[in-house]
Amino acid sequence: IFDTVTTITFEKSKIIIPPDFITRKFDQRVEPLMKAILLGLEQSTTLAQIRDSLLPKLMRGEIEV
Repeated sequence: IFDTVTTITFEKSKIIIPPDFITRKFDQRVEPLMKAILLGLEQSTTLAQIRDSLLPKLMRGEIEV
């Protein structure tokens, strides 16, 4: 069971802000991964559109495999 989150919860919280060189290094490592994820999402969307346009034609016998 969680307590209610209030502004006091955040006031009591401490955060650590890393030095710039660490955030730059993180960005360098994460950026290719994020680009790959985005590309995968775009490809998935394209494939879903192709599937949605071909499936009805297959079901009606307009095209054969």
